[in-house]
Amino acid sequence: MTIGSGRACAARGAGTRQPRLWRPRRLRAVVGTLLVVLAVTVYAAQAPDTQRRAAQSQPCSCTVTLPPATADTRGMAESPLSVRVVNVPAVSEPHTDWSSRVVAGATTFLALFTLCVATATGVLARYTWRLWHSTSALVTGADATARRQLRAYVAVKDMFVKNVVPDESPLAELPIKNFGQTPAYRFSVSMSVSFGPTFGDVHPTQDQNVVLGHLAPSAVHFAKEGAPFTLSKAQYFQWETGTGTIFVHGIIRYVDTFDQPHYTCFRLKTPPGEQRLVSCGFEGNETDDDARLTGSPAA
Repeated sequence: MTIGSGRACAARGAGTRQPRLWRPRRLRAVVGTLLVVLAVTVYAAQAPDTQRRAAQSQPCSCTVTLPPATADTRGMAESPLSVRVVNVPAVSEPHTDWSSRVVAGATTFLALFTLCVATATGVLARYTWRLWHSTSALVTGADATARRQLRAYVAVKDMFVKNVVPDESPLAELPIKNFGQTPAYRFSVSMSVSFGPTFGDVHPTQDQNVVLGHLAPSAVHFAKEGAPFTLSKAQYFQWETGTGTIFVHGIIRYVDTFDQPHYTCFRLKTPPGEQRLVSCGFEGNETDDDARLTGSPAA
């Protein structure tokens, strides 16, 4: 019984035994260690503040060093009172840098290209002016050609003389036709009949310039003019033998559809023993076109 009771007590004592860490002796050691660590931490935190306060409470001293006094050097080479500026020509350095050579080459190429463009522009301007001049001349020539084609042309045709007998006055009949494509306006005829060995022996025609009206294209006007003399037997004999000639001469004036004045001179004569009239040649049969082309004065 005694032994059994002792085991039972031991079993109960074993069931209520505390851990080693929480034993009184060990607990005091742990608490002491924590207090020491806390004290060290508080001291470490307050130490910098204490040192800063101590540094601020100590007096501060510094040393200032001034530069030594120097002598007045105004008016000398170091400090001149006036400065004379001399322009020295810049010395061109050779283009040794690669970028400088590229820029110089590009500038030269640009200058040559500009010169080529200017030359081409000049050539183009010259040819443009010549083209304009040619076009203007072509237009002017076409206008003049159209005027020449469309204007009126009045002249005589199939001329003859009637009543060529002694003791009678010859009568000249001249069909005057408009050979142009437009009317001849303010149409007038002045003519005379003369007799003589040569035309220089007769009197010139008096330009009466009496307007007869308008002459339409392809229209024919029959102009008649009697001689102011009576043909004698001697003159009739001269006419038959060719030593004397009947002359019919005069001038036709008109204005074309472009309001340009024109004239046609005619000088005709009878062959020996014939009543038809033929031209005396170029002289005395001029027109304003002949005067314009040859530069002779207008009638």
